Amino acid sequence: MAGFVAALRAAYPVRFGEVTKFPYKDPEEYVRAFVSAVIAEGIIRQGRVAVRSRATTAMLHELHRAATQEGQTFGVLWLIGEVDFRPVDREEVGGITLLRPTNPPEFLVSRLLPGALWAHDRGYPMPGAKHTGLLWASGAGTGHHWDVSMPLNNGMGRFMQALRLATAATSVERMVWLGEPSMIHVQSQEAWPQAEDGPIDSWWRRVATLTPDHLLGLRRLTATMDRLEAPSVAKQKKGALPAIVIAIRRYSRSHRLALWQDTVLELATALEACLGPSDKRQEIGLTLRTRAAHLLAHDDSEQAETIYRDLTDLYNMRSDIIHGNPEWTRTPEKLWTDRGYERDRTHVLLDRWRDIVRRAITARLLLGDATLGDGALWPLSGEEPAVDRLLTRRDRRDEWRARIVDGAAAYGLPLLADAAPPLIDYLHNDPDKAGG
Repeated sequence: MAGFVAALRAAYPVRFGEVTKFPYKDPEEYVRAFVSAVIAEGIIRQGRVAVRSRATTAMLHELHRAATQEGQTFGVLWLIGEVDFRPVDREEVGGITLLRPTNPPEFLVSRLLPGALWAHDRGYPMPGAKHTGLLWASGAGTGHHWDVSMPLNNGMGRFMQALRLATAATSVERMVWLGEPSMIHVQSQEAWPQAEDGPIDSWWRRVATLTPDHLLGLRRLTATMDRLEAPSVAKQKKGALPAIVIAIRRYSRSHRLALWQDTVLELATALEACLGPSDKRQEIGLTLRTRAAHLLAHDDSEQAETIYRDLTDLYNMRSDIIHGNPEWTRTPEKLWTDRGYERDRTHVLLDRWRDIVRRAITARLLLGDATLGDGALWPLSGEEPAVDRLLTRRDRRDEWRARIVDGAAAYGLPLLADAAPPLIDYLHNDPDKAGG
C-alpha cells in the first residue's frame, strides 16, 4: 500500500503532489479503487489476479487515463417510465443524451457506469422494462462528486418537466444511478430507487413516443426553463423565482405523490402560481377558473364550461382539505360517479385536473415568449398586465388564444395547446399487443 502510494506520487506529481480533502487527488483512494477494480475485472474474466494479469494491466492503463486528466469525470443515468425513445436513440437535448434500453438491459448501464447495477442491494426496475428510456449526462470537476452530479441532476429534472408539459406523459423517474464512467471508482457508485414512496401504481398511463420532430421544441422549452431558474433571474426580486417556476415544480411533484389529497393540493397551488392574480384582493378561485376557461377552451363554449366546472371541483376540494371540512362540499366518490369513471377512478380524475394545469402552464409559457411575436403578451416576470380586462375583449382574447395555438405549432409540440389524449388502460388494452 505505502509503496503504491509513493509510486503514484512520483509518477503523477501534479495530481498527487499535495494533501487535499478531495478524493480525486487522494492517492490512497486511488489505490483502494484500483485494487477493487482489478479484483472485479478478474472475477468477470474468470481469470487469476496477478501482477501481470490481463485484469491488472487493463486497470493500470485505466488508472493512467484517470490520473492524467484534469479533474474527475462523473456520470448520471436516469431510468424513466412511460416513454419510447427508440426513434430518437442517442439524440441530445440540453446536454442530455436520450437512450433506448438495450437487450439484455444490463449491458448499457454497465457500459456507462461500470458496477452501478450492484450498488443497491434491493430489487428495482430494470432498464429493459416496457415503455422505459434512459437519460445520460456526464461532466468533470475537481471537488466532491456532487459539484458535478447535482447540476446534471437538475438539468435532467428540467428535461423531465419539459417532457411532461410537451407530451402529457405520465412519466416518472424509476431509478437514478450516479458514479464514475471509469472502472476505477474513487468514489463509490450509487443507485437510488425513485418510485418506492410514489403513487400507487396504475395501469392507466399515457406513453410519450418522441420523434425527431419533437426535439427542436423540447430543446427550446428546456432552454426557457434553464433561463427562468438562472441566478440572474432570481436576483431581480432578491432571490425570488418567477411564479411560473413554482407552478412547474408543483405540477411535476403531483406525478409522484402517494396520497391523492397531496396531489390535489399541489395542483391547486400550481394553478394559482400560474394563473393567479397579482392583486390578492381578487377572489382567487373565480379568477383561476375564469382565466383558464378563457385561455384554454379555444372559443369552444362547451369546453369552456367543462374547464370552469372542473376547476370549481378542484378548488372546492382543495379548500375542504386545507380547512379540514368534516362534511365534504362534494365527496371524491360523488365526483368520480358524476364523471362516469368506473375503474381506477382516482387516477383518471386527477389526470384530468393535472392536464388542465399542464395546459395553463404551457399557455403562460407561450404567452410569455417574446420571440413568438411582437413581445410577450403576458410576461413571465415583472408587472402583470390587465389580464381580466383584456380577456373580456373578444379581439384581445382571440389574439391571446392565437398566440397559444400558433406558438405550439412553432415549437412543433401541438400538445402545448391541446388537451391530452385519453389515458390508456395498459392492463386490459395494450396497443403494442393489439398491434402485434
